[in-house]
Amino acid sequence: MLRFTVRDVLWLTAVVAMAVGWWLQAVKYRALASEHKALQRRFDGMVEIITSTGLIAITKTSPIEYRIDTGPVAKDLWKRVGQTSSAPVADPN
Repeated sequence: MLRFTVRDVLWLTAVVAMAVGWWLQAVKYRALASEHKALQRRFDGMVEIITSTGLIAITKTSPIEYRIDTGPVAKDLWKRVGQTSSAPVADPN
């Protein structure tokens, strides 16, 4: 017949608690990773739409950083405004 001491039951409880905690963390991580991928795809789509107008140029400099600059259409508009305006216009670059 098996005999268990209080110490054995406490060790078993600790091990089971650790296993359940790790499992819950893994489930939460998978859900967050899935949500992150969906949001990243949506964001990339919005960046593509914005940059297709030519007013703003957005370039990805790293996995989490973006550089925003005036696009070719905006630069052309700045040149036109500068030619027709009597007041000096600062070049955005």
